[in-house]
Formats: sequence, structure tokens, C-alpha cells
Amino acid sequence: QYTRFGGQEKFEEMIGQQGFDLDFVKNDIKTGLGIQKAIQKAVDDSLEIDDEQMQKEYEDYTSKEIASVRHILMQTTGKNDSEKAEIRKKMEGLLDRAKAGEDFAALAEEFTEDPGSKATGGLYEEFGKGQMVKPFEDAAFTVPVGEISDIVETRYGYHIIKVINRNSYKSFDEKREELLEKMRNQQAPKIQRDYIERLKTEADINIAEIA
Repeated sequence: QYTRFGGQEKFEEMIGQQGFDLDFVKNDIKTGLGIQKAIQKAVDDSLEIDDEQMQKEYEDYTSKEIASVRHILMQTTGKNDSEKAEIRKKMEGLLDRAKAGEDFAALAEEFTEDPGSKATGGLYEEFGKGQMVKPFEDAAFTVPVGEISDIVETRYGYHIIKVINRNSYKSFDEKREELLEKMRNQQAPKIQRDYIERLKTEADINIAEIA
């Protein structure tokens, strides 16, 4: 909370203006964390995942075409034609550097304007068809593995795409934790709803009307 509001002093000033003190806020946060922990425990205790389900999820994973790529994006949204031409010229320079053998991940980390992959060197792993915009997908599934695309234009801007691998599936053991997390996320909302409804039924709740 301190970080979000620019430090402890600013945070305390803000809550003071709203009529709260620090002890109140700390207790409120503590209560919220306790509730989260209780719900988390209810979910963990009620999860029903067996080996047959896990195997089915794994078979579903390996039945789909997937690709992993790195890419560099320079955005063109809202740019006029001359600005787009300048951006494309910069991308052509980056493409030359990438095809000359410079480290693609390092180039992506420095130059990409995609916040979702900048920290990982432009990496998008194991996505299937239909998950990316069409020109991006077409390059990801047609450019030879290990090769770099020409400049690809999408509604987001200009991309350079390096195909890392395609249809390279993790083993069951490697994928196990991801599959567990996916199945957990599928079951969790219903478990949470049922748990809260049960608490409501067991509790003595009175709602007072305020005139």
C-alpha cells in the first residue's frame, strides 16, 4: 500500500484525509488477508483432481498445434502515415541486426514496445491457433523454426518474429503443475461460491435498515 501511494508518509496523509488512522487500515488489511486465507483453504480442501482428469487435460494439450516465438513490436496505433513510415524504417534496421545474428532476446528486451513480453525478451510460449491476431499467427505457424520473419503488420503495429519452436510439447511431468493450476482455477469459483453460501446459512446475519 505504501508503494502504491508513493511512500508511507503520503499513504498516512491520504487515509488521514479520509478519517482513518494507520491501526484501522492495518487491521482491515489483516482481516482481508485472513478471509482470503480461509477461502483458499476451503478451495484446497475441496479440490477433486484425479490422475484420469490430469491425463485427459494433458492429451488435450498435446492434440493442439502450438508455437513459441520471440517478437519485437513497435506500435503504430494512432500514428499518421509519415510517423508509420519512420517507425517502419527503424524496424527495418532492427530486422537487419537480427538477421545478422545479434541476440534476438536482447534486441527485444531493449526495443520492443509490448509490455506483456518486454521483460522476457519478447517471448510468447505455447500458444495455439486463434489466440493471436491473424498476421502474427500466420507468421508463427509458417516461418521455419529458428528463422526470423520479415516485418509483419497487425493492428498493434509492426512486428519482427523469431520462431523458437513449434509443436514441441512438454512431458507430462513438466506440464503437471500447469495442468493442476488450470484445473484448480476451473473448480475454484464454484467452491468459493458454495463455501460463502454455506457460511451465510450457518451465520446469524441481521441487516438493519438505515432511515
